[in-house]
Amino acid sequence: MFPDLKLAQRIEGIQAAGMTNYAETLRRLAPGSNAACPMIGGGFAFYSSFKIPPSRVMCLGLNGPVSADDLDRIEAFYRARHEPVRIQLFPFSDKSLLDLLRERGYAVSNFNDTHARILSAQDKFPPPAEGVTVRLAAPDEDKLWAETLARGFATDESIAFPIEATLAMFHEPGAQAYIAFCKDQPSGAAALDMADGCASFFAAAVVPECRNRGAHTALLSARLTTAAENGCDLAVMMALPGGGSQRNALRLGFELVYTRVEMEKKFD
Repeated sequence: MFPDLKLAQRIEGIQAAGMTNYAETLRRLAPGSNAACPMIGGGFAFYSSFKIPPSRVMCLGLNGPVSADDLDRIEAFYRARHEPVRIQLFPFSDKSLLDLLRERGYAVSNFNDTHARILSAQDKFPPPAEGVTVRLAAPDEDKLWAETLARGFATDESIAFPIEATLAMFHEPGAQAYIAFCKDQPSGAAALDMADGCASFFAAAVVPECRNRGAHTALLSARLTTAAENGCDLAVMMALPGGGSQRNALRLGFELVYTRVEMEKKFD
């Protein structure tokens, strides 16, 4: 697989479409979130008052130059919501965006690795580890799935994770939600979206007491199997550099294709 602008446009286009659907679903289920994801200057500016997922601008600079006016409008969108601007920067971003971010004092705030895997209908993936099962969540298990995912995402038990944020992921149009069990105990949750031959993996987490038992790998295998059976030729997922999710992805044939660099500007 050759990482180039064309591949990045395909991957990030699917990601932006998914985030747009998510924002619409979240706004419908939780109007107080004020969720939105308008297209501004060729990028998609996601915002939610829940702060999870974090607000960010996607795809900017991947489809041509970015003007000062484009960035002015993006900054105005977030300034009006009292939110810092976070812009995803790619190895293939147009140079005009790099120049603007440097001139306006943006700083690096985060890194996120993009992984991809070529798929074919003949691909086979490992079964779950002993004691682990994975299946599609039933429609009436939306709260169970959302609560499991929220527990997996929370890094501190004292932090209240907004359950509406994960419920919206379950109800996002076209999404397939998977739930993992370790010895009949809900242990992990994950989701899959398929469009134009690309399977986008998102919203994967395992609850703290069930980690390192194979649940995350089982969730990956289940979604890879579904994607291959449905004719997808590409699977995509994001992971923090050096984490367990990245390690499991590489073991199942994903490749690191590029790193997203998050550039942030805070307002006084």
